Amino acid sequence: YLREEVPDTSIEALHEVTMGTTIYQLYDGTIKLWGCKKMLWHRMPIDEEKMQMLPASERQFPFAPPPSGCDTISAEAPVSGLGTKLENLVVNSKIDGAELKKNEWIRESAIDMSPYCQSANVSDIDEKEILARKRDCSAKLSKMLQTDGFALVR
Repeated sequence: YLREEVPDTSIEALHEVTMGTTIYQLYDGTIKLWGCKKMLWHRMPIDEEKMQMLPASERQFPFAPPPSGCDTISAEAPVSGLGTKLENLVVNSKIDGAELKKNEWIRESAIDMSPYCQSANVSDIDEKEILARKRDCSAKLSKMLQTDGFALVR
């Protein structure tokens, strides 16, 4: 008799979320809520500002281009010691003696994947040079994945 009334008795079909709350994060690190923004059993609002892991002054997309007039880091600067976890970053991180802001360090620690995007028909770079750059890129990517278990790429 019940099969006629409720043909699908799977948990997915029976579960209905009417007062759900979803938490998500924006690119700049801001934590946001969607849906019900109160504690149902306590009848208290959930304050998104109290949920933030980063202060408002540090919420910015780590890979955003620098603002105009800002000093940039030389792409030629060696980036060694990248086997550290991102949580070890501080506002001024030291890499090979150069003082870098946190966001600049993150941007510079990302592995440049451009050798894989270049065409082999580039006239000023020969095929051997492109292959050497690809091998170097591949080695850096492999090392970071083995060390940290993740890699930032650009």
